[in-house]
Amino acid sequence: MMDLDLGLSNTKLAKRFGVSEGTIRYHKRKRLLTKADGRKFRYSAVSEFTTPIEIWVQENSSSERKRKTILSLYIILNEFHNYHLSYNALRRYVRKHYPDVLNKTYGIRIETPPGKLSQIDWKEKVQVQLERPGNWVILHFLILLLCFSIKPAIVVREEMSR
Repeated sequence: MMDLDLGLSNTKLAKRFGVSEGTIRYHKRKRLLTKADGRKFRYSAVSEFTTPIEIWVQENSSSERKRKTILSLYIILNEFHNYHLSYNALRRYVRKHYPDVLNKTYGIRIETPPGKLSQIDWKEKVQVQLERPGNWVILHFLILLLCFSIKPAIVVREEMSR
């Protein structure tokens, strides 16, 4: 922006910065006007619900409990405070006035090679009726689910020794 005061032409400035000549004109005009963006100070109808939003933010900021989502706030406002505006309007309002609410906590993600991690469950002595009424059989189940797979493998046996 300081180079705009050097008296160079818009074409030379555009080449120097690697942008279009229109971009240079835009920034020069914007600098002369020094007009604030009107959208930033626009009235939001969500501000009518400031009190319940502040209460929700205070309850949500406690570190002891798991953080609630803005969707839960939206549901509360709809059910108990006659909120008729959109969910996105609420999200924008909360993001602007309470930016800490949207900060997410970090978790640890562990990557393992396919086939190296699995979930195994065993269920024994399950009574099942097979083929005809009254034919009760006791079965044992082994359920294996590989982490990268969607479908489990199920092994069914009548005896646990096999």
